[in-house]
Amino acid sequence: MALEPMAKADSSGFTGCLAWMYAINTAGGEQVGIVDASAAWPPGVPHGDFHLIDSRVLFLSDYAADGTWLGVTRDDHPAAVRAACAVRDICLDLRSRGRRSSAHTPPSRPGC
Repeated sequence: MALEPMAKADSSGFTGCLAWMYAINTAGGEQVGIVDASAAWPPGVPHGDFHLIDSRVLFLSDYAADGTWLGVTRDDHPAAVRAACAVRDICLDLRSRGRRSSAHTPPSRPGC
């Protein structure tokens, strides 16, 4: 599951752009959720990207100070995997309570 805590989509169509970018991933079975953080950042959710595969393999995204994506680091430490599972569960709970911006239907053109 990939979770993207972010502000609500604006007139630029950013959420639609994300849907288009994730279309290949979701076709392959990945679950993608967009958590609406426009009112406040969700408590317990760090400001960072990770991919959690089968609740046991964790990849953390690495960024430079200027925001440039540098790649990923695999973290097999059991405590790190448990922490990522807890963050995933927080975000799933937020989504189930309707605090989300849907990005499940890709637009015909990305517009980004």
